[in-house]
Amino acid sequence: MSKIGRKPINIDGVAIQIDGQAVHFKGPKSVGVYTLPQPLKAAVKEKQLLITVDQEVSDKATRMVADINCLWGLHHALLQNKVLGACKEFEKKVKIVGLGCKAEFVNKTAIKQLPNKKYVIDRDKKTVGIVLAGEKKSFDSVDKGLLFILGKSHFFYFVLPQGITVEIDKTGQNLIVKSIDPVLLGLCVSKIKQLRKPEPYKGTGIREENEIVRRKAGKTKAG
Repeated sequence: MSKIGRKPINIDGVAIQIDGQAVHFKGPKSVGVYTLPQPLKAAVKEKQLLITVDQEVSDKATRMVADINCLWGLHHALLQNKVLGACKEFEKKVKIVGLGCKAEFVNKTAIKQLPNKKYVIDRDKKTVGIVLAGEKKSFDSVDKGLLFILGKSHFFYFVLPQGITVEIDKTGQNLIVKSIDPVLLGLCVSKIKQLRKPEPYKGTGIREENEIVRRKAGKTKAG
């Protein structure tokens, strides 16, 4: 029996409707449907969503049971992320370390005024929109983009995928990235970190909060 798959999923604040293998969910943040593979079944009991395996399948050979347990735990985790994201957004905190390094909201027209335009990075041209910067403390990627100043001779313009929301503090060095999809959130944060990876001597670069960066000692003057 799968240790992960047998755990109940809390569905407070989320409406669940089961139609065969399809699990329909509706919450304040998102609405969708998740389809379970044939051996798995879903049921609602006392404000909890339970995922079980067909008894006939679980009684087969040990090797088959092991494969079903892996499938059971995987789809339990994926469905749980969908349900949690429908109720509350997932978030990751990103920190920019370095003197003068920061991020700010910009619009597409501001890129034309930047020096060294050939170095500007536009990640997803399909989601670019034009809205004046500085209007809000948070934004959706369809409306604006992010301009990263990272101590290099050029700037980085980063367009986030649809469904990602960002908040930036006054210093421009602390970002909170939010999304209802944890997979999309992690992928987006990893691409942002690739713009400037933390270097081991001064520690400057982009990192996640509580991320440990291994430091190296610099050269010292001979006595």
